[in-house]
Amino acid sequence: MADTLEKREAELQRLSSAIDQSPESIVMTDPQANIIYVNKAFTRVTGFTPDEVIGKNPRILQSGETQPGTHQDLWATVAAGKVWRGEFRNKRKDGSLYDELATISPIMQADGRVTHYVAVKQDVTEKKRMAAELEAHRNHLEALVHSRTYELSVAKDAAEVANRAKSTFLANMSHEIRTPLNAVLGLSHLLAHSPLSPQQHERLDKIAGAGKHLLQVINDILDLAKIEAGKVDLQSGIFSPAAILQEVNTLISDSAQKKGLSIHLDHAGLPARVVGDATRLRQSLLNLAGNAVKFTTHGSISLRGEVLSEDKARYQLRFIVEDTGAGIAPTKLPLLFTAFEQLNNSASREFGGTGLGLAITRHLARLMGGEVGVESTLGQGSCFWLTIRVGRSNANDLAAHVVPGLSAESTLLQRLLPAQILLAEDDPINGEVAVELLTRVGCQVDVAVDGEKAAKMAATRNYDLILMDIQMPVMNGFKSTDLIRQLPQHKNTPILAMSANVMQSDRERSLRHGMNDFVPKPVDPEQLYATLLRWLPMVENAAPPVAPPEKAYTPLPAGELAAKLKGLAELLASGDIASAAMFSQLEAHLAHRFGAAVAPLKAAISEFDYEVANQLLAELVEAAPEIGGIA
Repeated sequence: MADTLEKREAELQRLSSAIDQSPESIVMTDPQANIIYVNKAFTRVTGFTPDEVIGKNPRILQSGETQPGTHQDLWATVAAGKVWRGEFRNKRKDGSLYDELATISPIMQADGRVTHYVAVKQDVTEKKRMAAELEAHRNHLEALVHSRTYELSVAKDAAEVANRAKSTFLANMSHEIRTPLNAVLGLSHLLAHSPLSPQQHERLDKIAGAGKHLLQVINDILDLAKIEAGKVDLQSGIFSPAAILQEVNTLISDSAQKKGLSIHLDHAGLPARVVGDATRLRQSLLNLAGNAVKFTTHGSISLRGEVLSEDKARYQLRFIVEDTGAGIAPTKLPLLFTAFEQLNNSASREFGGTGLGLAITRHLARLMGGEVGVESTLGQGSCFWLTIRVGRSNANDLAAHVVPGLSAESTLLQRLLPAQILLAEDDPINGEVAVELLTRVGCQVDVAVDGEKAAKMAATRNYDLILMDIQMPVMNGFKSTDLIRQLPQHKNTPILAMSANVMQSDRERSLRHGMNDFVPKPVDPEQLYATLLRWLPMVENAAPPVAPPEKAYTPLPAGELAAKLKGLAELLASGDIASAAMFSQLEAHLAHRFGAAVAPLKAAISEFDYEVANQLLAELVEAAPEIGGIA
């Protein structure tokens, strides 16, 4: 019996120690809620000693800030013999407030009587403080994110507005410059077909060259905008890569000669004809070659082209531009192909430029399936290279309507059915140029000076084709086209936008408004004629054209003819299909001097046998000592 009592006492002692040392506050009351026991944790949390609270009601801890109704709910629950759980906002002995979670249980005897209440309470003041700080921090972060998001949204909207403003500015600038430039180049082209002295021809060529240079500057600016927007599009056509290299050589030759530089050209390894974007290749090579001349003070420039690889459908070509200039320091090489970068400010002042050309060249090379690079030794020179991928070409790649061996203009003269054209153009000079170009190939032209007049004229006549300027007074070309398309007789009439607004968005908008094609200004005559070939009815299996009435013939001076024949020989040697167009311009002069002997030469060019054509041309010139050699 004694052992049993000792065991019970030992067990009670353990339980008492556990309760007294518990980290949670433990309070025991009698049925009237008078405190009969508190543990050490209670004293630590509240500051009250056991002697100060035993015999008193727990309300001595109340602060008045506990949620209303909490105590009523507590007593209703425990009175029903259930366990209550809730939260108090209590007050310590020193008057400070604290929060605690409480679990209060009634202690019931076997007969159902409640003899005691036990409260186990946890101080959660610090947890709630940390939770409040975290909540405040989270709210701050949310507010910060909201603020940053709003700022980014504002910045994005501002950037979009700025981008639209820039695009609008570029489009307007392009239009305002291209419109008068169209008149300069158009009138120069018309004058070139007039009887002029050699000096006048030379000066006219210089005017046209300056106009084309200005056009290239505008195109470069627009290229930059397109590159930034990722909207550069490649055009596909047949060209001779050797002829492009030769053309670049010609374009830099004057500048090179003025500096005493020699130019070495090697294009023997290039294919005769390929399919790709000749304009973008020419632009890229001219950027590299122009820089070579600019930064070379003595020595030479080398232009080379070769085939890196080929298969049944494509070639991979590499072009090399090498100079004996100052060279580039290794630390400067990574900057070369970055937009607006110069090697240094002094280079910019001495040589000019913005550093834009190489950045455009890299982008264009990548669009053409290739890359650009450079190797350079300071003080010895630089070697820039460019690779592209192009398609193979054959005679079937030529436009279906073009007569072999003839330019688009000559083909129109031979095959075009009588065509009535409506030209909507508000600029008088540009209208004059367009009318002259159209009537030259046999078209009859009516002119409307604004979009409203164009729509009214279209309602009264069945036109074969309509050339529609976009930006006009009274009514623009888009609205005019919308009205014309509502006319039954013009639902399918070809309508070609002809405008100085050359942004891709302008082209796309033209198509959305029912236009069929786009002719950019300044108008390139051959491009205009090639476009007309696609949309105007042609005579099938046409007989040779009837010769026009005899006109007073104005022969070219022997020296001028010799120079043009030399150019023709170079085109034939390179296999460039542009030789057909050049031959058509010289055919009358050759026939005047050589008569029927020109026929085999014309036949060879028509059959794309340029090697034989070049031999025949050399034989003709050799038989005419007054012309002089073409070698």
